[in-house]
Amino acid sequence: MLNSRFLGFVRSARWQQSADYRRQLAQDGDADCLTLAQARQGDRLIVQGSTDCAVALQAIRFGIGSGAEITVCKKIPGGPVIVSRNQQEIAIGQDLASSILVLLEVDR
Repeated sequence: MLNSRFLGFVRSARWQQSADYRRQLAQDGDADCLTLAQARQGDRLIVQGSTDCAVALQAIRFGIGSGAEITVCKKIPGGPVIVSRNQQEIAIGQDLASSILVLLEVDR
């Protein structure tokens, strides 16, 4: 169960401002910023956050909160995006994937 302090942060104006900023980045077509639904199979990504508080909480439950490094294992057309993190694969539906903002990871 999430503590009330964290939930208070999620509902705060600061969180909403950052969500608005991320939403604006996605709409502006920033070359590096895209949604998980737009990523291609094999892409290595860094999760930046979400455009919706409820989606952010769901992503945290999956273990792919902001800053998490993930790899797109498979994209099923019209279906889920399958990502892996720490040798665990997670299938994320299109609606949820279209709300998760990510950055392409540069090869090290």
